[in-house]
Amino acid sequence: MVASFHETVMNKFVDISNASELQKGMMFQTKEELMRVVKDVYIANHQEIKVVRSDSVTWEVECNRKMAGCVWMLRARKRTIHNFFEIMEKNGTHTCLNPNITQDHYNLNSSNIAHVFSTHIVADPSVSEKVVEATDVSHFGYKPSRKNIRHAKEITKKSLFKSSEESDEYLPKFMNALQSFNHGTFVDWYFKEHDLGEPIGEIIVLFVVRFKRVFWAFKPCIDAFPHCIPVLLIDGTHLYDKYGGLLLTATSIDGFKHILPVAFAIVESENTGSWTWFMERVNKKVVLRQRDVCVISDRHKGIISVMNNPELGWCEPHSHHRFCSRHLAANFGKEFKKGNIKDMIVPLCSQLIGHKFSLHWNALVAAEPRAQQWFADKLSLGFVL
Repeated sequence: MVASFHETVMNKFVDISNASELQKGMMFQTKEELMRVVKDVYIANHQEIKVVRSDSVTWEVECNRKMAGCVWMLRARKRTIHNFFEIMEKNGTHTCLNPNITQDHYNLNSSNIAHVFSTHIVADPSVSEKVVEATDVSHFGYKPSRKNIRHAKEITKKSLFKSSEESDEYLPKFMNALQSFNHGTFVDWYFKEHDLGEPIGEIIVLFVVRFKRVFWAFKPCIDAFPHCIPVLLIDGTHLYDKYGGLLLTATSIDGFKHILPVAFAIVESENTGSWTWFMERVNKKVVLRQRDVCVISDRHKGIISVMNNPELGWCEPHSHHRFCSRHLAANFGKEFKKGNIKDMIVPLCSQLIGHKFSLHWNALVAAEPRAQQWFADKLSLGFVL
């Protein structure tokens, strides 16, 4: 029985997960796959190679110790007959020995590292460099540089989760999907026009529209809020990608003391404008006409400005603003670096009975007399947990 051309080609493909020896005629689907497998084989054999020629159809390498007499070389080409990369020539085996024992390897670069620990990134995108290093030592027998590890993490994240630019481009599609599959979910965008007046070909572009902010609130969360404890905890966390930004959140608590996130926004930074924009939408789409809602936050000037602006509907008696005692304790600890004195703040703020509050307050002032003036200067409002 004569094998078909397709069967012949498929039989020549390398099992890239278990390649231990390279031979003439082996085939690879892409140039990147060819490069990675060849490097992996010779890293495992403690031998070094260097690239002689590299273009879109050819990849040729030779021993890095050719000057010492090792004549090993390998040449692969992309063949038009099947459109895959095939090893066309392989000259013998390495006759050299590595004279130095090193922790790193000449050919162990970020691409090889990225391929090995991609499963770790899928499981935990914040996986530490130490875990990556241990994985590489186990797999390759070498300890890569921290620079290569960091670059490998970037390569893997970009491959799995796309680049910052691509992520922003997917955001409108993502929000449309949220609304399509979660009927009643509210989404609002804010774009900013930038004047250009620059020609692109025969067309003069007068302005471009750039993404600045997006707000969203899920319909089930909007419906659930009236049945929660009338408390909103608002805060922001930084987005650590190329363009930065901030994720703002508004969270409530149900009758079982479970956390319920009710609103989100991605904004350019934490400032009065972004907090005003966010809290306007929280008020109109989540809180609606509900009164006596207590808003808990840190002491950011933008939040204080919003809560004191009568036009935004967050002033008393409609709502109440209190500071988060844990943020307060952290700020107090930075000001007065005296043992664990900051640990006295949260219990103080938790007291609901007058004489118990006085006991905690007197203990704090006795431990740090300047505390009384610090609270007088910093707080014009109460504070809660």
